[in-house]
Amino acid sequence: MSDTHRPDFKRAAISLFKAGFPVIPLVPGNKIPAVKWDDWQKNLSCRNINRYWDKHPDHEVGCILGDGIIVFDADTPLAISALEMFEQKHGLIPRLTAITARGEHHYYRRAADIYAKSDSHDSEKHAERIDIKTGRAIVAMPPSTGKEFAIRECEHVDDLSVASQAFIDDVFLHNGRQVPRPPSASMSPPALQPDDMDK
Repeated sequence: MSDTHRPDFKRAAISLFKAGFPVIPLVPGNKIPAVKWDDWQKNLSCRNINRYWDKHPDHEVGCILGDGIIVFDADTPLAISALEMFEQKHGLIPRLTAITARGEHHYYRRAADIYAKSDSHDSEKHAERIDIKTGRAIVAMPPSTGKEFAIRECEHVDDLSVASQAFIDDVFLHNGRQVPRPPSASMSPPALQPDDMDK
């Protein structure tokens, strides 16, 4: 791709960083981080973003979601319909969405008392299921390959709609998974029975 037609990844990275997104450079056309994840996060700043993209203007833009952001990734029309149905059921309106090469990403804020974890599926086998990305997960963000914002009604991450626990639980149940919950410290393994000792 020529410089004339290449998106301005540096400008996009600065804009997203100022909006509270922990950006990270990606290998062009791929979701693979182009830098060591933890080292990059420790030194994340406008200055270092400028320096990096001045040297690598073709590198695309990703976001390290962390525990504060959750993305629902619907890769098929069936999955998009299911996601929209759950949003309507729970009265949630996404304030940031992106069109992807295969479907849509809906971005939400994850409050400290809301439990979730990443969960992915084979969309060819389970076209109705919705991938969930949060925690130590990365998503490619516009203007990376195949990504463009469809809705961008928030100035900052803090302005994202908050995903409720009931909404997240419904998506997990729809995906055929148990609802996500932190392991309970009070739960101890069952006592070993005499018949189990020889197994």
